[in-house]
Amino acid sequence: MVMRLEDHWMPLSDVLELPSVKLAHPRVLTSPDRLPTTKVKWVHVCEQADMTDFVDPDHLVLTSGVGFEPGPGGWERMIDVLAEKRASGIVVELHVSVDELSDDLVARAEAAELTLIVLDLPSRFVDITHAVHRVIAERQTFELERTARVHETFTRLTVTGARSQEIVDAVADLTGAAVILEDLNHRVIAFRADTAIPAFLEQWEETARRPDGRERPNDLTMTVGAGGVSWGRLVLMLPHPPTASDYAVADRAIAAIGFAHSRETGANLLDQDAQLRLMNGVLSPGYAAADVTAGLEAYGLPVAGRSLFACLVTDPKPADRDLVMSALSAVFADAAVEGISGELSPGVRHVLLSVDSGRDSDVVLTSLVESLRRRLSPVAIAISDRVSYVRDLESAFEQAEHALAEARFRPDLRFVRPADLGARGLLWLLRGDPRVQAFVEQRLSAILRLPRADRERMLETLSSYLASGRNVSVAARHLHLSRPALYSRIRRLTALLDADLDHPETALALQVALAAFESGGQSPVID
Repeated sequence: MVMRLEDHWMPLSDVLELPSVKLAHPRVLTSPDRLPTTKVKWVHVCEQADMTDFVDPDHLVLTSGVGFEPGPGGWERMIDVLAEKRASGIVVELHVSVDELSDDLVARAEAAELTLIVLDLPSRFVDITHAVHRVIAERQTFELERTARVHETFTRLTVTGARSQEIVDAVADLTGAAVILEDLNHRVIAFRADTAIPAFLEQWEETARRPDGRERPNDLTMTVGAGGVSWGRLVLMLPHPPTASDYAVADRAIAAIGFAHSRETGANLLDQDAQLRLMNGVLSPGYAAADVTAGLEAYGLPVAGRSLFACLVTDPKPADRDLVMSALSAVFADAAVEGISGELSPGVRHVLLSVDSGRDSDVVLTSLVESLRRRLSPVAIAISDRVSYVRDLESAFEQAEHALAEARFRPDLRFVRPADLGARGLLWLLRGDPRVQAFVEQRLSAILRLPRADRERMLETLSSYLASGRNVSVAARHLHLSRPALYSRIRRLTALLDADLDHPETALALQVALAAFESGGQSPVID
């Protein structure tokens, strides 16, 4: 869009604050209430009473009246013409042709709602004209730069597939407003505020649900939707009445949000976006628990006085996010719990469960797991112990992560809890520790250096023999070997490891080393 200088203006009240005007001691003879809302787009210096041909709406006229005919007729004609033209007003320098304007002229201007100003001291009209035009030009340049910045920002957000929180952040940065994106049930999907988050969201809850539906004076509210269907509102809580620039930013924002929504096809994008933001908040180091609590409550997840559980669900197979969100919503409904989720790493979904404290949590969790396995067929499920406060959720997810390590060794369990963590799961968690790797190397290096087939045979023999409590008969049956054949292998293992396999401490150390090796805590082996 091409922008002209006339498209921009400054309030008449700002004109009176210019140094070149203030030096002349201006006095407003008509009502000063119109000054802040009276636009000045151009300034004319004119010394003739008939200004019909060159004055347009929102133009300000500077005059001393030297070209007017004697008597009040010229001044009256000037006031009538400027009022008809809807001019911004007239500024008269006194003590050139007149020392004062009559009360009748002031009343005539006031009746026509034309602002009349006099200057008590001499002034340079050219300085006033240049100052006003310079301010308007600077504002035009600023608006052009701002328009370009808005265009670049939302083009980038749209092209990169930005989520709603990124779009809300951009709106706040461009307008200086506190911003809320909510759905039709007043659930907060994304927000940005510079004030304390709990207080902000509590105030918003009161505002959003006011029975009279009235908004605050400076709020700018836009409906968000696509294809004629509305699904939310974007609200800018501005520190000033909304401007054309604010409306332009809001228009681009709802277009970007609508595009993202239609691109993902389906309302689940809103939930995915909001829940991922909330889950990141829960797991961010050093987060403010009160802020996260307020965000969860504003989204509609109750936490106060509830039993909270951290849950990890693994499935290495790629899954459609909409299908997963729909399935989880059904799972929550089946178990009559509230929850949010987010896939923070490939193949692992973090789930936060909120359960009524009056219910038997074991029964609830068992029901939820059965529904989850029926609808999503996950590989493993780990659930933390119960916590009561948001500040404890980070450690609860750590609990679930530790328990999840045991799941790979316990396929018999429908889900694992922290108390299920055993030696194998613990060693899997420690698999990257150099001390564990060194221990495995020290105890098993002689076997690990054997050719692959021989190595696997010796490891299987050692594992079965130790697992049987060093019972040759049991181990032989498990390995499908004769007792003499097994004795032969045991003698070879004893020589390779230079250890007494029947010594309890040695047997325990070797079992730990084998478990660590099987859990991935081994050193590289070269065939």
